[in-house]
Amino acid sequence: MTIRLAIAIATTAFSTLASIVYMAGRVEPIPVVGGFLSAGPLIAVILWLQQDARRRGVGQVQDFGMLMMVFWPVAIPWYAFASRGPGGWKLLLGIIVLIGAAPLTLAILASLL
Repeated sequence: MTIRLAIAIATTAFSTLASIVYMAGRVEPIPVVGGFLSAGPLIAVILWLQQDARRRGVGQVQDFGMLMMVFWPVAIPWYAFASRGPGGWKLLLGIIVLIGAAPLTLAILASLL
């Protein structure tokens, strides 16, 4: 596990827990915090993918991070299968969990409360 992957996991965990606290307190976060809670995991995952692509030699474009940021719904599945082959579905599933954990938790809590 690389340091950036650990940061992506920690960012997702923090965003999920902070979202739960805000939801439980029925308080809306200020826009900067709300932006981090929603976009932070995605940005952390993209930073890790950029490091992973450099290490594996996949995606040799001028600015792989910007490509991932703009076209992430298409670029992340492409990268998962381009870098891992048929086993890329495991990476793709892990990335989807990291990116979607906080919004999915909020949606579940909103339906329960």
